[in-house]
Amino acid sequence: MSNSTSTSSRFDRKKEETREKVKRAYVDLLHQKSYEDITVREIAAEAGIGYKTYYRHYADKSALSQAILNDLWLEFIPHIEAPASRDAVGKTLRRILIFVSEHARTIRALTRTPALNDVPQPILQYGLADALKIEEQTGDPVLDQKRNELIAMQFVYGQFNMVRWWLENDMVLPLDDMVALISHMVIEPIWTLPSVNE
Repeated sequence: MSNSTSTSSRFDRKKEETREKVKRAYVDLLHQKSYEDITVREIAAEAGIGYKTYYRHYADKSALSQAILNDLWLEFIPHIEAPASRDAVGKTLRRILIFVSEHARTIRALTRTPALNDVPQPILQYGLADALKIEEQTGDPVLDQKRNELIAMQFVYGQFNMVRWWLENDMVLPLDDMVALISHMVIEPIWTLPSVNE
């Protein structure tokens, strides 16, 4: 390995370590204060870095929130799949709730930022894209465009809001109870609609 490659590798590692320290510091601060009351100077101090160093990595708090959300999203994607059956929906929901419970501290912190409000949109787009793939593969019209967009929105936002409630209330209900409630209140009513069930 050349000296420049070794130096570059160390630099990249140091850069990633700094970013991780900043993310941890930010999450810690979000558990202590409101998003609006946290300053970039506080985040930098909590992370043990200089104020200017922060700006080498993130443009502002919003960019930092988005970076944390992106990390979670990349880890989350394998847990979701297009619902081919009621059973598959329940299993996917269970995997999602396990993921959320494993990352509860970080996700709870993000509920205090504007970034989490944007979460359902990529999930919705992901689900609609999967439905279009199924339609292309089978030739069956899965999407009656506007009607099914509305159904997909209820499906995603209904689950999202119930999971958010669960987190904000310290996961007061056991995971299996949440799976049952979300299934009963969101999934089952949607699954019985003609365009979903046909």
